[in-house]
Amino acid sequence: MSNGQKGIEPTTKQVIPQATHKRCYRHIFNNLKGKFSGLKMKRAFWSTTKAYIVKDFNIAMGQMLELSSEAHSWLSKFPIEIWARHTFDHRVKSEHVANNMVESFNNWIGNVRGKLILTLLENIILKLMNKLHKRFEEAASWQSLVTPSIKKKLDEVILQSRLCRVTFAGQKEYQVVEGVVSYIVNLQRMSCCCKIWDISGVPCKHAKACITHKRMNLETYCDTMY
Repeated sequence: MSNGQKGIEPTTKQVIPQATHKRCYRHIFNNLKGKFSGLKMKRAFWSTTKAYIVKDFNIAMGQMLELSSEAHSWLSKFPIEIWARHTFDHRVKSEHVANNMVESFNNWIGNVRGKLILTLLENIILKLMNKLHKRFEEAASWQSLVTPSIKKKLDEVILQSRLCRVTFAGQKEYQVVEGVVSYIVNLQRMSCCCKIWDISGVPCKHAKACITHKRMNLETYCDTMY
């Protein structure tokens, strides 16, 4: 994920052709608000980029069109697969739409950014070795199967799932009703039609309801990277 630097995208496609490339939504919005400002425009844009499914994305884009046809046209010039969450590759298991991690990494490596390439890489390798060893020691003391940040997310999902009603549909599929909306969950494919589980790798509230119905451990249904 980048801020749209001109050399990044073609270089990435050449060196790592299998990688997907995203644009930071904050960077796009900063350019957008310079031309089309307003709180309603901000909310509409954030809704478009953070939507997990096409339906919610189209609704948000419609709201933006009502606010300003020029802003809608300006945003439509960007390929949606580089900034809209609902288009993210499900294999990646990352729902991030901002490049905060990249900014943190740049700050973490510090002044070595200005060194020659071999010296730069050697410094990064040493820093990573120390970081990984420290993280390994911390992980050895965890009581859960997942990282603390994911455990916190799961605790929130547990609270959100209380109003979900589950009906077994055969095999590994369930129908989950929340209010007046129904969702299809497949535990074998680790998938829900709300797409939150598919994109993030962390069970959504609908999946949690099914996992609890089956009396299984919620943490075992998180992607292995967590």
